[in-house]
Amino acid sequence: MIDKAIISKNFSKYANTYDRYANIQNNAASDLLEFSGNRDPKYILELGTGTGNYTLLITEKFPLSKIISLDISEAMVKQARNKIYKAKSLKNGAEIEFLVADAEETHLTAKFDLITSNATFQWFNDLDLTLDSYKNMLNKNGLLSFSIFGPETFNELRSSICEYLKKDSKITSSNFFSKEQLITILQKYFYNVSIKEIIYKENYSSLKELLLKIKHTGTQGIGLNKRLFFTKKIIADVEDVYKTISKNITATYQVYLCKAEK
Repeated sequence: MIDKAIISKNFSKYANTYDRYANIQNNAASDLLEFSGNRDPKYILELGTGTGNYTLLITEKFPLSKIISLDISEAMVKQARNKIYKAKSLKNGAEIEFLVADAEETHLTAKFDLITSNATFQWFNDLDLTLDSYKNMLNKNGLLSFSIFGPETFNELRSSICEYLKKDSKITSSNFFSKEQLITILQKYFYNVSIKEIIYKENYSSLKELLLKIKHTGTQGIGLNKRLFFTKKIIADVEDVYKTISKNITATYQVYLCKAEK
């Protein structure tokens, strides 16, 4: 089970530096908005605000909408609020209410035309139950759209750790939902389910640089092997293994873009 207190603490700790390292999340946000189609929702619920980059894209595409945007981290919400209120898009009429809340525990009485989230749902402990709850918050013919990291994320890092330890070892991303699992869950509650897989890859100058990025995007201690304490020597040794397996310090980010109708 994922410890939400740790997630909140880590995202809050690095809220000020998050944007410098979140290009994968930003790419996923742009791709998700395009994948969601050409609807014109009036009432939108965004889950997992982060620093507001996806929120800003939503306000630009739907300038006449009313949006409730929430995040588990108060520091992230503060960053998002400052970013959005400085943006010109709000002058076009979009209204936003920010909330500090756990998206998995949110049960609003309001109804929405669009419930959407970028790179958040992989941190849920019970996605099945939560999607059932979201269905009840959608208007008839409403749309749920979200991006979620898949189990092949950081597969090179996992393989390197396994080889270094000489035994099978999982990192948290190993337990993320597969495409087939997501389809099964979504079809229990929604119609016209569609999922698109996107693979992003990034190269790093060193393993230390990759670990730094993981840390500053708020997932330190969540996405890595909890039993492996990364001392300087271990980082150097794992990097040698990494380069033997992958030649370069390349990281795969597997992302599923998902949409479904009520």
